[in-house]
Amino acid sequence: MEQSKENKNLKKISVLQSYEELNLTEDSSLAEINARYKLLLEEFDPEKQTDDLKEFFKMEREKVIKSYDIILKYLSENKNTESGKVNEEVKNEIEELEINKVEEHNDVNFEESEKIEEETKEDNTDYSMFKKPFSFEGRIRRTEYGITVIIYTIISSIMQVAVIEIPFLFIFFIPMVWFYLAQGAKRCHDRGNSGWYQIIPFYSLWMIFGNSDVGENEYGPRPKK
Repeated sequence: MEQSKENKNLKKISVLQSYEELNLTEDSSLAEINARYKLLLEEFDPEKQTDDLKEFFKMEREKVIKSYDIILKYLSENKNTESGKVNEEVKNEIEELEINKVEEHNDVNFEESEKIEEETKEDNTDYSMFKKPFSFEGRIRRTEYGITVIIYTIISSIMQVAVIEIPFLFIFFIPMVWFYLAQGAKRCHDRGNSGWYQIIPFYSLWMIFGNSDVGENEYGPRPKK
């Protein structure tokens, strides 16, 4: 008898603590309990927090759910059957709300995964250097442009010496200059600029060290593996 009374008192204390956890009073209506529960679920949603706070908000949310369950059980045991039925309906409503929220969250994650997958596919597009070295269309990476500058400098230096002995070799400068300008134009395109930008003094530094436009621009897809 004494033990039963003690258990009842402990149970009552647990219920009162649960009301306090939800910032409610014992005379709160079912609608108020329901509304408060929904509000706290939203407030302590760990998915809306930064990684370092997620665990804390998850624990707080679990406390709210536990307190709500204790209150529902208490109301079901101490009120009439009709009230208990209403509580069950409210609980089902909350569970449905939670399921919908999880489904919405999964849908968002699925859409984000598809988007990331598409971007990854775009970045993994097969790219070969010097595929169209004499074309002024498209884009090339700064690595390819850097190699172009090295090739042009070396061959030009050799030909300048050779032309002194064999003037006819001067004609080979034409394709070399064409090659250099075409590659320069494509590197300008990669930065989202017109090919004419390469004639701007010192702009070649940005062509060698500057970053590419992310993704596709008006001159074509990003030339990245």
